Amino acid sequence: MSPATIAPEDDDPNVTRDEVTVRVGQKWISLNKRDQGRTVTVIAVKCGRARVDSGATKTTLSIRRMHRHSTGWALVSGCA
Repeated sequence: MSPATIAPEDDDPNVTRDEVTVRVGQKWISLNKRDQGRTVTVIAVKCGRARVDSGATKTTLSIRRMHRHSTGWALVSGCA
């Protein structure tokens, strides 16, 4: 397989399908209609996982789920 055909998540586990590098301090919004506009702030990133804080709770998200989709996530602020 040539380097051009390798998906970004195969290359760097901290890069989304939309080729956004997940970094500490970024704000993301859930696109899932059941979450009603839930926003989170990334507080740590390691090995394809993002530790996030929503104010009330802290949880871990899989970075491969952090892409624009009906049950995914969208970057609100922070460097891409």
